[in-house]
Amino acid sequence: MTGLGYEGFDILMLQERSNSIFPPHHLNFLSVNGFEKIISRAGFTDVEIITPGVLDVDIVRNAPDCPELVRVAAMRGEDALLELQEWARRNRLSSHVWAFGRK
Repeated sequence: MTGLGYEGFDILMLQERSNSIFPPHHLNFLSVNGFEKIISRAGFTDVEIITPGVLDVDIVRNAPDCPELVRVAAMRGEDALLELQEWARRNRLSSHVWAFGRK
């Protein structure tokens, strides 16, 4: 299953200003824990949740009201932004979620 996660860097940084929150296209935003629980309750085992996204930091950087953290990171250069995105991906903090399970 794929979807958008509430704990994504761009969604957490932009909150209600996020363009990702756009009914009726995206109505439900789960946490990583929420994805794990809903898939397990559906009878799946070997549940794995990953957030392989690559656009979170770019989305925030290009927002009209870019938060200070990302603005300052951008001043440090492209490598700083890439590392910030990698940190979000590695820590399951990208809004792009892939959920896997075995039935």
